[in-house]
Amino acid sequence: MTRATISSSEFNDTDGEMSRNTLGERRHHARLNTLCVVCGKENPHGLKLSFSSVDHVATAEWIPSAGWQSFQDTIHGGIISAVLDEAMSQSIILLHKEAFTMDLQIRFHEKVRVGELLLVKGWVLNIRNRRIFAEATLTTPDGKAKARARGTFLIPKRSEHSGQSTGGSDVPEAH
Repeated sequence: MTRATISSSEFNDTDGEMSRNTLGERRHHARLNTLCVVCGKENPHGLKLSFSSVDHVATAEWIPSAGWQSFQDTIHGGIISAVLDEAMSQSIILLHKEAFTMDLQIRFHEKVRVGELLLVKGWVLNIRNRRIFAEATLTTPDGKAKARARGTFLIPKRSEHSGQSTGGSDVPEAH
């Protein structure tokens, strides 16, 4: 089992094209924004989720605060959607790909409450041509489903940052 920590600072070099991940490998990557509302460590109003990975599955813990409510004691569905989208995006980054959300489908199973400990996990299902298909789940630590997402992400024809082709590849067996 491989474990690596993903943080926005690892991807935010000033040249933009290459950086070292926690395993010391050099790679091309999408530039992450340290002001990202979900994972950005410098966003004073953001969630500041810190993702790690095990076997190509991006994982983070989240305890939603009252500032993200819609109805009293209920976290807004748009916030939940953003967290699930980010988990899938982080799993794509684990495959050294840059891709943008094209389609996002969310199934809400149960109310997400303020202050409860949650686990979000995202993984890539398949890569076909320039499309990446991914899933994510939001659960309690004991596995009770709160929400699930499926997304389709589009790889740009050429990476804006590296000039490299970003075509498809095989997805490792991860989950």
